[in-house]
Amino acid sequence: MKAPFTLFILLFFSQMGFAQELSGIVLSNYQKPVAGATVAIHNLPDSSFVKFAVTNTNGEFSAIVPSHGDYLLIISSSGFEKKYEIVKTSQVAPSIILYGSSKTLDAVRVTSNKQPLIVRADRIVFNVDANPASAGSNVFETISRLPGIIVDNEENISAAGKNGVRVYIDGKKSPLTEKDLANYLKALQSSQIESIEIITQPGAKYEAEGNAAIISIKLKRNTSFGTNANVNAGLAYSKSLKSNAGLTINNRNKRTNLFGSFNYNYQKNEAYLDLYKTAQDSVFDQKGDVVFDVEAFSYGGGIDYFAGPKSTVRFEYTGSTQNFGNDKIVTTNIYKPGFVIDRKLVSDNSVDVNAINNSFAGGYKYSDTLGTEFTIDADYSTYKKRSSQFQPNKYYDATGENLLYSNDYYFYFPTDIKLITAKSDFEKNIKNAKISLGIYSSFANTDNDFFRYNVSGNLRILDSSRSNKFSYKENISAAYFSFSKTVEKFGITAGLRLENNISEGRSTGKQTINQFDTTFKFSNFNVFPSASISYSLNKNNRLTLSYFKRVDRPAYADLNPFEFKLDEYTFQKGNPDLKPQYTNSISLNNIYKGKLSTTISYSRTDDVFAFLADSSEKTKTVLIRRNLSRQDLVSFVITYPLHIKNYNAFIYANSYYSHFKGNLGLGRDFDIETYTVLFNIQQGYRLPQNINLQLSAWFNSPSIWQGGLKSKSMGSVDFGISKAIFKGNGTLKLAVTDIFKTIKYNSKSNFAGQDIVVKSGTPESRMVKADLSIRFGNKKLKAVNSTKSADEQKKRLQSSGIF
Repeated sequence: MKAPFTLFILLFFSQMGFAQELSGIVLSNYQKPVAGATVAIHNLPDSSFVKFAVTNTNGEFSAIVPSHGDYLLIISSSGFEKKYEIVKTSQVAPSIILYGSSKTLDAVRVTSNKQPLIVRADRIVFNVDANPASAGSNVFETISRLPGIIVDNEENISAAGKNGVRVYIDGKKSPLTEKDLANYLKALQSSQIESIEIITQPGAKYEAEGNAAIISIKLKRNTSFGTNANVNAGLAYSKSLKSNAGLTINNRNKRTNLFGSFNYNYQKNEAYLDLYKTAQDSVFDQKGDVVFDVEAFSYGGGIDYFAGPKSTVRFEYTGSTQNFGNDKIVTTNIYKPGFVIDRKLVSDNSVDVNAINNSFAGGYKYSDTLGTEFTIDADYSTYKKRSSQFQPNKYYDATGENLLYSNDYYFYFPTDIKLITAKSDFEKNIKNAKISLGIYSSFANTDNDFFRYNVSGNLRILDSSRSNKFSYKENISAAYFSFSKTVEKFGITAGLRLENNISEGRSTGKQTINQFDTTFKFSNFNVFPSASISYSLNKNNRLTLSYFKRVDRPAYADLNPFEFKLDEYTFQKGNPDLKPQYTNSISLNNIYKGKLSTTISYSRTDDVFAFLADSSEKTKTVLIRRNLSRQDLVSFVITYPLHIKNYNAFIYANSYYSHFKGNLGLGRDFDIETYTVLFNIQQGYRLPQNINLQLSAWFNSPSIWQGGLKSKSMGSVDFGISKAIFKGNGTLKLAVTDIFKTIKYNSKSNFAGQDIVVKSGTPESRMVKADLSIRFGNKKLKAVNSTKSADEQKKRLQSSGIF
């Protein structure tokens, strides 16, 4: 361990220093490079001149600027209209498409010819459309392939060895549990997504939950002038055909933008789940085959009202309907001492789920060119799920031919969630400083019923002693303040978030007599500081030291003390004594020449959650989340974007050491550690005729899942190709995922006297996918309005004294 760690340290400090690079590509409306275009770079807000850059024969430009911040780019070339664009040093400037001057289209327009992956100071941005390999994939599959992300065999999402990941969709945190969230993301297609951001260092503006990362999903929304539409359709095939289709449309004029969307997705997949368990003097050898299908519809619409050049009012509705089916046949050989088969258990489970999501949102936004922004947002969301499961358990003798007896059950468990959120944020630039402040409040109400029936023939008899109702209410109120300032070579950011959490849960039985009633309440107030200080060592290197504190609160399903039967020998129950886990993290980052980023970090999570396979009744397994004492994690991360003419690549490497430790009672010490390497590479090549190739690969060495399972290595190689068609109004993508069929989940647990080995996966991980997208719209009207937008932007810059 000493030699690799020393190598990491030498590599890190050999690159120390600062550089901020602005780069981009200038193209004509025929997608041809514009060579010799002049890019004038000006400081903001005083508009003082910094330097010129000139595009090369490929239309590319780059320039090293002296400090971090906002800059004004003025792009000009003979025969084209000028463009005024404000950009940040923390982002890659978008490619610029120049249209002819007044003799042609009299317009200048910037379009988003984005890089597949962009690294910023606090996040990685994945631009879905720029990644051909994502064609035909659902959002859950796309997330599982992102740098630093690990998805385990139970579809829990973790990031770089930590289990506190929160998912935001269009700025709203999802209230769903892991399984429900995975199902929801599977129902969304990647073609619906604009970008996915992995935010590893959330500021005070974000809710304090999510110690590992925040995954922010931004849905597509067209704001172009005139009437515009985008139609997409996709197919995927492995053992069966999967399909998806969608439509987005908008109509915009000077005052309003009306928009709407509808999407459909159907997929059917096969999987396997094998388990080998040794408990006491018995052995259970389980083989399972699973077939699951998803049919989903998502829809929505809204209006933006432009009250003025600086003010926008928005009203929006989004919804979805999802139907899930799951048929699982499991055969378990049960061995008695001496490894002799005692009997066989055959279970033929079937699960049906219907889920409906509705969200109503409204907001107001004020924004000017001087950096002042004020927003008010409110949202009301409902989630309604109805699940049923039939679970027959038939026991045969050792030969598997003679039926001994049968235990058959039927379960029905409806869930209703209501969530109300409201927040307001304010930002303002003051000379070389920026202040941000805001308030936030949310109210969540969850009702869960669980009915268990004993089945005899066609008769269902309610088992009231094993049925219950669980209600959970939570209110979070918060306020935050942050400040950032640049002074010569130094940059300082400091934030403070105050959060008060009040929650109450109640679990009651359904018996008419001797009814149990378990109630718990929780209330606490916490302060979450965050801070960073950066220093420009020289023109090539910038060093940043960061710290933050965050929290992860238990999900409502993890608090319900009632026991849910997964099969005859496996149960899952909640833990009302589960406490929040708190994480303190510190990191040291260096960026070399604006590209090579190296980061060393340490985090400690107290009362860390662990999903444990505990024992019950000697041979039965109870899956439960408990608090361990802590998790210590040390990591070293390298990211590097590479651009050489028509070739681009993004390299991500993360090496970390993780140690979980806890004492759960006499003889139940918990001590597990691992050294893990995560590697991800995305490579692209631009060919003539608007063809783009992409080859991507990821690899995860052995790691710890959810604090309680040790996994083996796995990875994947994907390939994609895209081509612009219909004179740039359409895109055709083809992709092959998991070419070598290496996505296989293998894990083991050794706790509470039980040795468990789990193997799972899907023979359909290698899949051929195709996606077609066609854009329609009034291009002439877009060009006219684009000219007006450029003129108006210039006038606003002049009136503000910026230019």
